Amino acid sequence: MKASWILLLSIILIGCGSMNDNYKEKLDHGLRMELEKNGAVESSEKIQFLGKCNEEISEETKTMIEQTGVKVGTVTKDIFTASGTLDQIVDLAKLDFIKYLEKSKELYPHN
Repeated sequence: MKASWILLLSIILIGCGSMNDNYKEKLDHGLRMELEKNGAVESSEKIQFLGKCNEEISEETKTMIEQTGVKVGTVTKDIFTASGTLDQIVDLAKLDFIKYLEKSKELYPHN
């Protein structure tokens, strides 16, 4: 009986641990690389990124995004631009309505 409780507890803990990593699926390659390189460390470096939500962004949704500490720039329907630290981006990715986050790319003019 005791062994079955230990087994059940182990399964629950393993399941909870993998659920915590589900947010990584919402991050593009560039943000995942930043996370792997730096870990979820306290850093004041701001990263520019683009986000996509499951539905059109309302004022309430925008407020929820900003509560993670992320600074929202432009909002167009279900897409927004923003900047934030790596920790703030991870917190944002954990929100259910966030579909995808992509690190901004530098564009260079053609000569």
